[in-house]
Amino acid sequence: MARIGVLAGALCFLVGAAVAQPAPSANDPLTQIFLPRIAVGADLNRFVEALRQEFRQLDANLDGDLTAADAELHEIDHHAQEGDIDLWKGAREGAA
Repeated sequence: MARIGVLAGALCFLVGAAVAQPAPSANDPLTQIFLPRIAVGADLNRFVEALRQEFRQLDANLDGDLTAADAELHEIDHHAQEGDIDLWKGAREGAA
């Protein structure tokens, strides 16, 4: 009988804690970043794999960290795509 009382008390505490948490606002940066990526029926594994893929694309120097060096390499590649091939060659050698 005492176990039922303890269980009921714990359940009330958990339900109360869940209700007390405010809903994320539309201005929350995490909501703005992740909500558009979540589709109805989304699978967690596919969602996480998509994030990993995006991280790999952003990590230009493949060191496992997103740093200013990655941004510089992306900028260099952007210049290369615009046709500044001489600038690209020199900058790419200096950044590597």
